Amino acid sequence: MDGVEYEAALRRQHQVLNPRTSWATKTPARGDDDEAAALLARAGGLVERPVGQLLPAGQIETSRLKDANQHQPNNAVVQSVRFHVNGQVLFTAGLDKKLRLFQVDGLRNPLVQAVHFDDMPIVHAEFAAVSGGSGDAAAAAVDRVVVAGRRSHFYVYDMGAARVERVMGPAGCPQKSLATFTVSPPGAASRIPSSEPLVAFAGESGFIPLVSLRSRQWVANLKMSGNVRALAFSHDGLELFSTGDDGVIHVWDLRTRRCRLAFDDTGNIGDASSIALSADGRFIATGAKSGVVNVYRRAAVEAAARAATVGGGGGPLGRVSVPPERELMNLTTNVDTLVFSPDSQMLVMASSMKRNSLRLLHLPSLTVFANWPTSDTPLHYVQCADFSPNCGLLTIGNARGRALLYRLHHYQQA
Repeated sequence: MDGVEYEAALRRQHQVLNPRTSWATKTPARGDDDEAAALLARAGGLVERPVGQLLPAGQIETSRLKDANQHQPNNAVVQSVRFHVNGQVLFTAGLDKKLRLFQVDGLRNPLVQAVHFDDMPIVHAEFAAVSGGSGDAAAAAVDRVVVAGRRSHFYVYDMGAARVERVMGPAGCPQKSLATFTVSPPGAASRIPSSEPLVAFAGESGFIPLVSLRSRQWVANLKMSGNVRALAFSHDGLELFSTGDDGVIHVWDLRTRRCRLAFDDTGNIGDASSIALSADGRFIATGAKSGVVNVYRRAAVEAAARAATVGGGGGPLGRVSVPPERELMNLTTNVDTLVFSPDSQMLVMASSMKRNSLRLLHLPSLTVFANWPTSDTPLHYVQCADFSPNCGLLTIGNARGRALLYRLHHYQQA
């Protein structure tokens, strides 16, 4: 039986099983092309989504791809997973003391490099740019990975030269653990005169040591009122946000290295565990040990600060009180993962303390997508997550040592 006969047999069988579907017996004709074109034209966003189109709220279409690290899964918990700014490379790092870089295509995801750190179970890692520049030059300069754990030293890995450099902790503020840190975004140094790319560590007793990535030397200390729990640079690298057990979010101006603004994190006094900022600078998200996620609008925070300055209504140490735009209670355990998408239309919030504890928030409607993840989505214990630069891919690192990879179909490019 050739193809034509087989197709006719299938159509006859379908008509028998579904007598009301007349299209099954319709003989294709040239005019059908016009009808198909009209149908596709009415389909709109189902078949074509222009770049930059707003992401609709409610539901999101996803599909599971091959694990990003399928060729060499981690032998322990995946603590960090990050996409490079070029979108083609992804790394995983974990407690098995290995940093692995993969070329991500969604099909094979081959291993590119693997580096073993003898004396450091990796707790956190970040891509970094050491040289200056802006725009494409800054993106091309992202050729280092900063790796740290519960040690008084950290490592800088040069991907181009395949060279590992061990760096002792900041001399101006000795630390037993450098596991919590954040790296200034590419091109940030070019926006601050006489400055350089920085690493900010969560120190002890409220200290935040700043270390130059160029000279590997301690630069300065910032000091907040409570113990530091989480840090995040602004999208332009001009400011650093910190939060701790005092329930206050501090905004540091890195040009003057002073706190220019502090506001209360509603309901998270002594409970804060994470903080994240959207790439467009509009949103600030904080997570708590209780599972509560607060989302603030940056404009509302700045307006409250200006009003307090004019009216003298600030609290202790110049603090202001700003209600969150949305208080989310979808999680019930410690929120240790908060990641905004590069287009600032999504926020991943997750907890490593409970199985399958991850939710995807839609911005700016501030509503959680109802259809994903489901109870059957095999996320396991989520440890970390990241979006690709074009937002088409979402990777999730879990306690099984796997970097799960999902395609977000709203976005044309991965």
